[in-house]
Amino acid sequence: TVKTHDKTMNTIDERLRSILNTFEIDARLVPEEALFCDDLGMPFGQLSKLVRKIERDFDVKAPQQARQEWNSIAGIRSYLHSHIQ
Repeated sequence: TVKTHDKTMNTIDERLRSILNTFEIDARLVPEEALFCDDLGMPFGQLSKLVRKIERDFDVKAPQQARQEWNSIAGIRSYLHSHIQ
């Protein structure tokens, strides 16, 4: 149902915000399109850790193509929303 779908999307967003906070990124303050490395100055190694943490916490394995799109909050949100029911 629509309510269940909305609740799932909200849960995904809350979990993602929590993970981002552990990497000192406040998703409420950072524009979703901001690039982690280029705009926020995140070292590539940290971005790799972030990707692995998201994959573990959401039990997903992003293909290499999708990982390239995980360079912003918007990219990660889009992937999670389309791959988690």
